[in-house]
Amino acid sequence: EPEFPDNLGKLTEDDLPEVPCNNRKDFRGEKAFTIDCEDCKDMDDAVSIIRTSKGYRLAVHIADVSTYVPYRTELDDAAVYRATSIYLPHLTVPMLPKVLSNGICSLNPGEDRNTLSVIMHLNKKGELVRSEITKGLIHSRVKGVYSEINRLLSGDRNPELMEKYSGVTDDLRVMAELYRILRANRIKRGATTEDSNKPKISVWRHSIKLTPVKEGVAENMIEEFMILANRVVAEYLYANELPAIYRVQEEKNHLAAYQPVKMHHAELVLECYSNFTSPIRRIADLKIHQIISMHLAGMDKEHIHEILDDELFDICDRATKRSRTVNLVQEMCERYCYEEYFRIHKNDRYVGRVTAFDRKNRPIILINKYNIRVIGAGIRSAKLGDIYSFKVNVADVNNEMTAIQVSMKDNAPFYEYGY
Repeated sequence: EPEFPDNLGKLTEDDLPEVPCNNRKDFRGEKAFTIDCEDCKDMDDAVSIIRTSKGYRLAVHIADVSTYVPYRTELDDAAVYRATSIYLPHLTVPMLPKVLSNGICSLNPGEDRNTLSVIMHLNKKGELVRSEITKGLIHSRVKGVYSEINRLLSGDRNPELMEKYSGVTDDLRVMAELYRILRANRIKRGATTEDSNKPKISVWRHSIKLTPVKEGVAENMIEEFMILANRVVAEYLYANELPAIYRVQEEKNHLAAYQPVKMHHAELVLECYSNFTSPIRRIADLKIHQIISMHLAGMDKEHIHEILDDELFDICDRATKRSRTVNLVQEMCERYCYEEYFRIHKNDRYVGRVTAFDRKNRPIILINKYNIRVIGAGIRSAKLGDIYSFKVNVADVNNEMTAIQVSMKDNAPFYEYGY
């Protein structure tokens, strides 16, 4: 249901009074800024950093959605029903109306915005020394873009680029330094750090464009900072015996799920983890914001449990099911776009290498340019690392995509591959 009912879809900022807060800290003097995709309109996280004598002070500022969407309001009920935003190449279906998601809750540059902020002090080894969670007020300095920041950090001295980030260039370098420490710690504890690198799909009229995407320092840096903030919030909820929604994963090959009971997250190798950093687009995050807001306002934990305990299991179940459904919808849409793209570009040549084998022992080949997998339907003696050049065709009957080999590194005979 892309559209909201009129009473919600036509809301303006004037219709959304803030929940009063007497202890909001003013962070507008800090150099906080967002880092996201170029076309992102619902920016719900900003970061700022200060190098200290003992290490780093990292702040993750998240849009304080709960100040406009309190518990058990009509907007809250709509968010629970939707449970997540959906991002498709041609359409975005937000969890909350655009007046919130793209407006008053988006941390736009040059505008004062309410936040729920996580302030983390780390030593030079990247170990957390102490942390604080507080209501905040920020004024974002710039809308950072992943690709631009990657260029800047790699030494690009483009004048326009340097001018845009002139106020935060040093901060970005400190962030990159801390990121490398945090990423090394994550790898050391055995956590997964693979990048998806799916191509960006652009759709206009009846045309589809695939743009290669390669994640760099900027993307990975924000990922590490958000993981750290999510961990700190989960530990805070658990330590304060508050109701919570935890993101759990029993084994690395199992799907992650939401639970109101603390369990470990196998892929991240963390014993306590929550989703807190995207309250605009995920219901679990919004619920955690509401819980923390109640707690910071002075409500005792027993009362918060009385309010939320009965419905947390249902919310967790709905959040889990809806997130999996949305993932499936997005994957089906991606697959459709790939098929249509290769129909149009049936004469283009691609290069890929064997990265694995499926259950039928057929080689799985990754198209280098787009990070799209094709399956070798006819190869019998492929080895990991073998490189092939091929065209991709799409069958008219069943839409099966087949990659027809043009050549192989060692001039092997002709083969066909099925997607």
